[in-house]
Amino acid sequence: MPICQYCGGEFHYFLFKCKWCDMLYCLKHRLPENHKCIFMTSRKERKGLISRKTQLYQKGTDQLSEILTPEEIYIGAKNKIINKSDAIEFLIAIIELSDDVQIRVESIALLDKLSLKNKRVFKILESILVSDQNIEVKNAVIKTILNLFPKDGVKLIEWVIDNEKSDSVLKTLKDTIKATDNQYIDSLKNKLFDNDN
Repeated sequence: MPICQYCGGEFHYFLFKCKWCDMLYCLKHRLPENHKCIFMTSRKERKGLISRKTQLYQKGTDQLSEILTPEEIYIGAKNKIINKSDAIEFLIAIIELSDDVQIRVESIALLDKLSLKNKRVFKILESILVSDQNIEVKNAVIKTILNLFPKDGVKLIEWVIDNEKSDSVLKTLKDTIKATDNQYIDSLKNKLFDNDN
């Protein structure tokens, strides 16, 4: 049975899809203002969204769930309701501040999925790869770096090959490199698979 994303009620009739957020709502909550759609924003409300981004940095992880989820950021960026630089800021904040590994991994994957790349994103991913202790997070970073920054990521990945102790991280690296056809990564293939012999 269909469920309204706002009130959670189950309904026997079809639900209405919001053109702003792509979620389904009952008759009572079908209008964006009735389900407090965060993507239908006026210029003034967008300024409020940016100030909420600042709150995210100041108040830490307690604010993350109240502001935007990775899925909401993805939908907003995909529909051009959130610009790329704001999407990057939101996702980086989640990656840096959240204690939830799955949310961090999802946010890293969304940087890749939305092709959000700039020097700052590379530096953040580099820092995570070098210092983060979580293997799932490291694996997500490797995939994203190899997809978004194959040229810039070569030296970093060489460092990982030489210094990483986790078999899981090295396996992810090997699998990702095998599946990637890129001139920059070819030198990594030789180095990584020569280490096996």
